[in-house]
Amino acid sequence: MKTSKKLLLNLVDTIHIYFYVFREIIVNYIFYKLKLRRFLGRGRINNVSGILSSDFYDKGIKHFNLISRTLIKNAPHLRRDRFLELGPGGTLLNGFMLTHGGWREYYAVDAFPSEVWSKYPQHLYHHYINSLRKKNDRYSANKILRTSMQSKGPLFYFSNGGVHGEGFASKVKNNSVDFIYSWGVLEHIENPKDIFDRCFSLLKSKGCSLHVIDFHPHTWHRFYKTHYFLVIPDWLWYLMYNKRGFINRLRASAYLNYAKSAGFSIKILKKEYSKSDISGYRKNFQKKFKKLKANDILTDRIYMLLTKP
Repeated sequence: MKTSKKLLLNLVDTIHIYFYVFREIIVNYIFYKLKLRRFLGRGRINNVSGILSSDFYDKGIKHFNLISRTLIKNAPHLRRDRFLELGPGGTLLNGFMLTHGGWREYYAVDAFPSEVWSKYPQHLYHHYINSLRKKNDRYSANKILRTSMQSKGPLFYFSNGGVHGEGFASKVKNNSVDFIYSWGVLEHIENPKDIFDRCFSLLKSKGCSLHVIDFHPHTWHRFYKTHYFLVIPDWLWYLMYNKRGFINRLRASAYLNYAKSAGFSIKILKKEYSKSDISGYRKNFQKKFKKLKANDILTDRIYMLLTKP
């Protein structure tokens, strides 16, 4: 009975996957290739839920606390001077909290621009200001917000080109950044090796970079065979996701190699693993994934702290 049920689940899941692949090709062509998404104004504020309390934690407190703990434990020597965040995700709340907490300057870069000074992000910023008990703290936070919106800093946002954008490159020189941070960003970059090399150049000596990288299947979690996305050939994956900023499918070992190649000292602070059973379809993985160890394939997330010698 259990075997029959499993076979039925696999059959239904396979049919579901075929329909999903077709759907993603159509979505990619209509909304991205024909730029209908931009025409409709979709994605102007990226990766927010619209629930104030949830976004306040997810876009601010979560990151601020992680960064603070990491620095206290692993890099107490680091100056709170210049901070760079890759892909802040719709708001500069993290940077707002960091600069108000003592960092001199905060820079953020995006490949997909967000309207970080629009109405909803403003709600988040003012929610933080209103949470401050002391009048002087509220005054200083309001000043940070006001001057940053006037492009005077200490918050600076570059919405095109990422770390290779002309505006960012003219403002931030090599060997000038103390700390670089990203959460859930590098798995969406087409060539993350290039990002590691660029980050190494930007950091000062003894500077640090903390990357939280999510390898989990993302939207493919909806399937019984959660890691079936590793079966899809590259040419088909290209038709589905090219230029959409979806996951690049690289596994944890690739990022470790890129970081090492760039010249970083590496410390893995934490790893999280999937409990998915891939044994029934691992033989169908693309060759580049088939040869990897199961733990590498099933790594869902790593917290990677990199230090420039």
